[in-house]
Amino acid sequence: MIPRSLVRRLAVLGAVLAAGVGTAVVTAPAPASASVLTTCVGTSQQTYQPPLTLTTRPTSLSVVTTLAVCGGGLTGSFSLGPTPPADASCLLNPPAVTATVTIHWNNGLTSTITAVYAVSRSDGQTVSQVLGSVTSGLFAGAAYTQTSAGLDLDPLACAGSGVATNSGPILATFDGL
Repeated sequence: MIPRSLVRRLAVLGAVLAAGVGTAVVTAPAPASASVLTTCVGTSQQTYQPPLTLTTRPTSLSVVTTLAVCGGGLTGSFSLGPTPPADASCLLNPPAVTATVTIHWNNGLTSTITAVYAVSRSDGQTVSQVLGSVTSGLFAGAAYTQTSAGLDLDPLACAGSGVATNSGPILATFDGL
């Protein structure tokens, strides 16, 4: 059973993406012959060190993603970071990061993904996108796409002590050729 709060946040994610708010920096069209191997919903949390404020300063990013509900009863998780410090603030998007992450699945298998992680902000909303490919393990050769919306960036915190974390629902797909 998907928690009611996750269903509401996914509905908001869909509305945000449909409206074009926070269009991600990275885009990649799926090949015409692609078939979805599995789709997952879950959550992603970004942690900023030091916290984001209105002042641009070198900031490291760490991400923890949980794939809570996937086809075939799969669940999994991965983490990224901390990244090397780069200029960021509540008003300035951090630069896109290329990284390799490993999803640890509940069936004991793993998926290693090389991807670009990008964050964009618009009207107080944070939208992040991960685009890459599975280089080994479960779903090897598949394209990986993940979009998340962090709907809780607090403008008052930006003006004060800063925003240390931002989280929200995700939608991820593994597409095969």
